[in-house]
Amino acid sequence: MDDKDKLHKIAMMLLGNLRGTDLDLLIYKTVCAALQQLDLVPNMEELVQEARKSENLRKTIIDKYAPFEKGLQQLGQKDQEKSVLELLKSWKPSGPTN
Repeated sequence: MDDKDKLHKIAMMLLGNLRGTDLDLLIYKTVCAALQQLDLVPNMEELVQEARKSENLRKTIIDKYAPFEKGLQQLGQKDQEKSVLELLKSWKPSGPTN
């Protein structure tokens, strides 16, 4: 398997993971909206905002993805792979927010 095939395989795996994460996020948002609508968690938005501010959660995510980021930086050493990395970094999905 050449480098181009390896990069394609990694990109497809990344896309699959992104889709799965997006689906999970949509599911959680749907459940949270239902809980809020049923008034089972009346301060849901406040809880979400507090969680968003959590430095511990941010650190957890940074630490979790650090090896992946390092691997992407190493891929960027080749011209072709560097352009793909730049594309992934600048990619801003369009469409409605989940």
